[in-house]
Amino acid sequence: MRSWRRTAMLLDGAYEIDSLKYPRAKALFVLQLLDEWVKCGQQVLRPVDFYVKCAAANTYGLIGKRKLEVALEGLKQLLPLTQSESTQHANKLLAAVVSAYISLSWSGHLNGVLQNLAHIAEEAMLQQTSHSGQRLAERNAYRLRYQTQLNVVLEVFFLIAADSLAEMATRDSAAYGKPLPDPLSLPDPLGRDILLTGLLQNSSEWRGLIIILLCAAIVERNGRNRPAAFALIQQWAQTLLDMQEGAGEDEKKQNLMSFTQFMVKLGETINSWCCNLKKQKKYFPPANILYKKQLEQWSSRKSPIASLVKDVLYQLSHLDIYQDSHR
Repeated sequence: MRSWRRTAMLLDGAYEIDSLKYPRAKALFVLQLLDEWVKCGQQVLRPVDFYVKCAAANTYGLIGKRKLEVALEGLKQLLPLTQSESTQHANKLLAAVVSAYISLSWSGHLNGVLQNLAHIAEEAMLQQTSHSGQRLAERNAYRLRYQTQLNVVLEVFFLIAADSLAEMATRDSAAYGKPLPDPLSLPDPLGRDILLTGLLQNSSEWRGLIIILLCAAIVERNGRNRPAAFALIQQWAQTLLDMQEGAGEDEKKQNLMSFTQFMVKLGETINSWCCNLKKQKKYFPPANILYKKQLEQWSSRKSPIASLVKDVLYQLSHLDIYQDSHR
């Protein structure tokens, strides 16, 4: 690991020098080298191939602090390789890739990282490439590639959410109404849960990214990340209600309305994805019904979030978004 990090620091320095010397160059030598490392051993991965890819992931984590799009493109190429028969080495690569994403989210690029994660997650879930002319082995490899990408993306997202929650140092409701920092990074200067702050401030772009990532976790075929998604939503709801103590009536009303709208929009999007996948004749669990049942379970308990969830259920029922799944 020390060798990978030393290599990454040297290549990052070389990239910075080349960027200054050749500002108009379309492909710098360092990026060409990293691309070769990412592509080497594609058919049969040896331990040494994993090692250079780990060094590449570390390098992208450093380069991305100045050139985010370059890092995100390189890391995306590494995602499918984190699933391999050589589990021990693949796990090392997985850790290196996840670490690079987290590092970028802590260095002022949180919004860009979330945009990239959401794009990959939506592509993995809703890609419509036809498999009719492919052999069974090719179709399975194709699905495994996207499932692997999705698993890594969701792991990164939930780690970011955990970091955001862990860095929360204030429950002052008024603080959550103040603008998000620019650049957007962890930890938040005001000690807020930065993801929850974006949801409560009705930022359509921010809310859309989080909804896509939660949808992917709830709708995915194997359901591995579904408990984490529900636990995160419940934690946000509980945090919101804890903040209401001492808040003004207008603040309470606005925060509750914003979070309720988020949960309703999440339910609508889940239903839309389920209908889309059904039209493509792809088997996925009825996540829209699972979401509704989870809300009903929360509302039936004697918990502080019961009243909030009941309002969400009422709006979902009123919109009748589950009618297709009942037919």
